Amino acid sequence: MLRESLYTIGILQADGENVSARVTFNPQHEIFKGHFPGQPVVPGACMVQILKDALHTAYPQRVRLTKGGDIKFLAAVDPNNNPVVQLQLHVISRENDRLDVAATLSIGELKCFKFTGSFASIS
Repeated sequence: MLRESLYTIGILQADGENVSARVTFNPQHEIFKGHFPGQPVVPGACMVQILKDALHTAYPQRVRLTKGGDIKFLAAVDPNNNPVVQLQLHVISRENDRLDVAATLSIGELKCFKFTGSFASIS
């Protein structure tokens, strides 16, 4: 599974609608040999997958992405220089089987990734 070999998620706090977590990347993972050789960068698709996995970890339900309303990649994450990033996730609303969320991945004060979108519960 990608999650165990590429990154781990340590939930620091999950209270109600807010999740705070530490994401630690494995800089030796095979994906960084191709993305990009000599200048590794965490792929954007992996950042979205991290949000999905954090939701699954913080709340006991499986989800799938249904809408990426506002996705911004603001700074590259080099796993050699910054193997640990902070995740802040806020559940904006819960309707039926849908979770509307806003999230950021940051290195200290530097925001690397911003996301607003929806996930649906999978039975």
